[in-house]
Amino acid sequence: MQTQVTKKIDFTGKNLFIGLDVHKKSWSVTIVSDGIEHRIFTQPPDPAMLFNYLQRMFPAGCYNSDYEAGFNGYSIHRELNSLVIKNIVINAPDITTGQKTSCKNVIRSTAVRLPGHLKMSV
Repeated sequence: MQTQVTKKIDFTGKNLFIGLDVHKKSWSVTIVSDGIEHRIFTQPPDPAMLFNYLQRMFPAGCYNSDYEAGFNGYSIHRELNSLVIKNIVINAPDITTGQKTSCKNVIRSTAVRLPGHLKMSV
């Protein structure tokens, strides 16, 4: 009988950049660390659920998030900060897009572009 050994990756002190594309019924979430996209997924609009996921999958990491200012105001911002997720709210026109993206009229998800913007501001 063989035993299986699983090795957990240690995220202690690593910066995780989380981009949120916030909508009324769901959020698109992109998680980037060390320039690598770990995961892109959607979830219900619940900051506690996001925090639980981060704690489970990226224990002891430094969580940094951002989202576009919009209809929801700052309630999400306050909740994320109370859960020890450093959050900033970004003005939508301030999000940089590459010339290639705008020339080809390719619309990428806001959640994918936000972690790069956040990384530059931290």
